[in-house]
Amino acid sequence: MVGALGFKLGPVLVQLPPSLQWSTQAEEFVCALREGYEGSVVLEARHPTWYLPEAVRTLKQNCISGVAADPALITDVLLPTGDGTVAYFRLHGSPRVHWSSYSDEFLMDLAMRIIVLLNADRCVWTIFDNTAAGAGAMDAIRLQKMVHGSLNDRDPL
Repeated sequence: MVGALGFKLGPVLVQLPPSLQWSTQAEEFVCALREGYEGSVVLEARHPTWYLPEAVRTLKQNCISGVAADPALITDVLLPTGDGTVAYFRLHGSPRVHWSSYSDEFLMDLAMRIIVLLNADRCVWTIFDNTAAGAGAMDAIRLQKMVHGSLNDRDPL
């Protein structure tokens, strides 16, 4: 049971297939997920119908945050949706998914977004999955330095 992790437990990520559209059954799944698990949940939906107002509203009502992924399969905007308490970014590398390092410009833009979210008292998670060539760890360190530097030594991470 994940509850044994206690305070070390972050959000549980639910990743949906690109073919799964928003529907009555999807709404029932979201509601059942929340009923079955009280902890923090982030949902990575990869079909455009999950950006419909009723889908976003259902996520908010069930305190489930939508994942902002790069590269985005749905929209070019790298902003989390759904519940506003958790912001969760999944970064897979660009231009070559799972391989490429991110540019300083991309990471600085993300750092500024993270700072805005932190200042709004949101819990922010950033996961790098561009690890095939070892870029993920270095990108995470670079981003952490950018965020820390901009927050003047405040420790948000």
